[in-house]
Amino acid sequence: MRLTDGRDLLIDASERRPKATHQGLFMTDKVADHYRFVEPEYDHNGLITGYRTVGGRRLPARSTRSLDARFLRSQFYFYRGERAPGGFLGRPATPTGLTASARYLERAVAIRPENPLAVYVLGHVYRKQGRTDAAKGQYVHAYELYRRFGYVPVGPRTAYDDVIQ
Repeated sequence: MRLTDGRDLLIDASERRPKATHQGLFMTDKVADHYRFVEPEYDHNGLITGYRTVGGRRLPARSTRSLDARFLRSQFYFYRGERAPGGFLGRPATPTGLTASARYLERAVAIRPENPLAVYVLGHVYRKQGRTDAAKGQYVHAYELYRRFGYVPVGPRTAYDDVIQ
């Protein structure tokens, strides 16, 4: 949430407390006009005064935008896919649950193909379904997206390294 004084307040419905703090976020960089992974800079009240790119460039809060509605809608389907009963996070995973996970994640990717998390987790679902070539394609695509946005987490980097070996 952008406050009138130029600071941001992070509200995350998945957190126990309404005012959340995160080490990293996806934002839209107005200057570069694309998504970027950033590290928030917090003041003593827990409000965000600016962001830093992984490379160290400082972005004032006013130079960023929150994620667009299509990205947020994509995340809605991502969470449904991730948490489908018997699906990706299901214990145990079942063929029916994995099919449901794949359907939701495919919808997430269709809505916002630039959502690297949905692309990456869809790769995991395909792998669990035995669809190895499709999984590899998702891992490569997720890695490329994360790299373009300025940060590749360990999981996508490892999956990518396994694919190219």
